[in-house]
Amino acid sequence: MQNDGMKHPIGDITEFFQGEFIGIMGPVGCGKSSILSAILAELSMHSGEISISQIDSDSGP
Repeated sequence: MQNDGMKHPIGDITEFFQGEFIGIMGPVGCGKSSILSAILAELSMHSGEISISQIDSDSGP
């Protein structure tokens, strides 16, 4: 838990490299589908950022 009192299930994931396979594991309701939806820009984020090849997630696909 961070200082703001909110739970942050995924944090400090800095980078993945081409050719790597990444798995997202966790219990039901922890946000696995939400993080994938945010990466695909199908879900708006309240804070933080996702950047793919230096393209900001707020700019859309």
